[in-house]
Amino acid sequence: MTLNGPLESVHSFEDYHITNEEDGNDVLVRLYKHDIEPSSDLIIYIHGGGWTQGNLKNYAYLCRKLTKILEKDVLAVDYRLSPENPHPQQLNDIMAVYKYFLKSKYKKIYLSGDSGGGHLCASTCIKINDEGLKRPHGSILFYPALDNDFNSRSFKAFNCPALTKKGTMDYTNNLVGGNCLDPKNFFNKYIFPSLQKDMKVFPREILVSSGYDVLFDGQLKHVKNMLKSGRKDLTWLVYPGVVHGFMNYGKFYDKLVTQVCQTIKKFLK
Repeated sequence: MTLNGPLESVHSFEDYHITNEEDGNDVLVRLYKHDIEPSSDLIIYIHGGGWTQGNLKNYAYLCRKLTKILEKDVLAVDYRLSPENPHPQQLNDIMAVYKYFLKSKYKKIYLSGDSGGGHLCASTCIKINDEGLKRPHGSILFYPALDNDFNSRSFKAFNCPALTKKGTMDYTNNLVGGNCLDPKNFFNKYIFPSLQKDMKVFPREILVSSGYDVLFDGQLKHVKNMLKSGRKDLTWLVYPGVVHGFMNYGKFYDKLVTQVCQTIKKFLK
């Protein structure tokens, strides 16, 4: 049973591969075109699914919605999944895609993703800075996994079927191919982006949070860190009572998903 809503119409879409030069892996991507005319803006979308699941078909609903409402081209990335492909292979695939489009005609590149995909957006921003590359024009994060505190208030208060504490830890163990509490993982900023100290590595950001979500406090910590560093280009949108993953649950939340996208469009202007 799919939880997606109705698919928005877009001008066109095309599947092709981008080669990861580090190991030769061909990364499947799908480019959704907003209009027949070339767009100056591209959103690279990194899907969620606990780094273990998710594909282009699962995320057609949300990617089409973003393309239609934001009036920008959207590129969905079918990166390698864990546990068969542990960290940093997902990050490497996304970096390969980002580097490829740095050489394209797009003038503004945004990174966007939900849950584990939002986490990969943040990790990619850190990696981009560490490699001295041009950072994205902005990022649009939906309820990302950012922090290593599995005993936070939200993990205790919002342990609901959409995402539980145990589920989060299992997903993260799969990501690292072992124990996420092992110091080599627990103190790794690419695995837990909230460990990043210099907040200047992150571009202008729109953060969308589910109010009823075990990951909420990690996002709150990120917001506080951004504000403490003097950042004023962060927009935080919180939807109280809404569960983790709602942007892909169009069967139940289609009107809200549309509203969120329309709000994001206003802030992107």
